[in-house]
Order: sequence, then structure tokens, then C-alpha cells
Amino acid sequence: MMPFKFIVAGAMMFFSLALALPEPIPVAVFEAVPAVLPEAAPVAVREAKELVSPLQACTPAGASCKSPAATMTTPSIACIGIIGKHDNPLHIALFPPHISAPSAHLEFSFLLNASLDIFDACARDRNRIDQDLGMLQAIDERLSIWGWETGTGTRFAVVVDAWGRGGNRGLRGVSDGDLRGAFKALQTAYVRLLQNPFYVPDEHTPMAVASGRGKGGEITSKRFIEEVERIGEIWKPGMSVV
Repeated sequence: MMPFKFIVAGAMMFFSLALALPEPIPVAVFEAVPAVLPEAAPVAVREAKELVSPLQACTPAGASCKSPAATMTTPSIACIGIIGKHDNPLHIALFPPHISAPSAHLEFSFLLNASLDIFDACARDRNRIDQDLGMLQAIDERLSIWGWETGTGTRFAVVVDAWGRGGNRGLRGVSDGDLRGAFKALQTAYVRLLQNPFYVPDEHTPMAVASGRGKGGEITSKRFIEEVERIGEIWKPGMSVV
């Protein structure tokens, strides 16, 4: 495309030629020269658009543009498992969005069962004095298992979903101690269950259930189940009191 300076030079040349010739040059010749000028305008517009960054291109005036990867998603509890001292499941609670999957209960049961070996390894550590075992296992970039063991050998396993209720990848993670408030609330609920005269822990052991002397392997206390659901629903990372 012809640069602007050549267009100006050409116009001056025609003007000088018109003064030198005895007959004037037809007006149509001069009208042909400016016809090139409108072509230069789109060039400036296209070059200006190329200078606009992708962030500015997707941002309306007065608004902000955020990448989906930068969204701060709050982690949530996906599953809470109460495991007896004989490695017998006493109660398993699921939370959205995993509660809607047909095979979710079975899959999380396998995850909790796989964490028992890590519980045993922590129990053999004689230097351990804290009931909070921290993160036992990272299943993938989304799910992780955290553990707590009471003085009587009952274990609390909490599966945390780093993507939260919405299932969107986020930048907010879970640190050591973030689940301490939830574990303390679970232990308080379990102690209240043990104080119930109608609840006998020995009736929930695998041997008692197999012999027919037990009332079933899982906890059926409505008050305890509702408290576990409350803890799983309202917990957020860093809550000291749940």
C-alpha cells in the first residue's frame, strides 16, 4: 500500500506540471490522486486494534476481566466417615455435589477404607501426641483425606473437595489446622453419643453384629447424624468453632 509521503509527493509533482504546461490538466486527473487517501484510514484502525491486549478486549468499560483459573473457590467437605476401633464403619455422610452420584457412597467407602493403613501407621508413631493427624492422603488435585483419632481408638476421616460445592477449580487450598474446628465438633458430638444410656458401643462391633447380639454396624442416633450433617455443611477452611 502506498505510503502517505509518496502520495503527497505525487500531488506536488502534478501541481508543478500544471504550472509548466501551456494547457491546464483536466480536473479528473487531480480527482484520481485523493482517491488513494481513504485506503490509508483502515490501516491506522487495524494497527490500533492490534495494540489492544486480550485483557482489554474482553473487559467492558468500567468492568474487570478475571480468568476462570483465578476464581477463588472455597473448599468444602465432601464426606465424613466415623470409623470404629475395629476398623468398622460407624457412619458415612456425603455432601453436595457428590451426594447426587449413584455410586458415590460406595466410592467414598473405598477411599475411607484405603486410609486405614495410614491411620495405623500414625498410631504406631510413639512421638505423636496430637489427635489431629493432618492430611492422610491426597487422592488427586481435587480430593484429599484428613484424619483425627480419639483416645479410645475411634477415627474421624474427612474428605475435602478443593473445588467446593460448585465443582470449579480454584486457588484456595486447605492448610494444616483448617479442619481442627470440624474435628473438635465431631468429637464433641461423639462424646454426647457415648453419654446416651441407650447407645452401647460394643453392640456395633463386627463380632457383635456377626453373632446377632448387636443392633447393627452403623450409628442410628438421629441427633448424632444431624450434627454430623450440620458440621459438614457449614465448615469452611480456618473455622475455629464449627
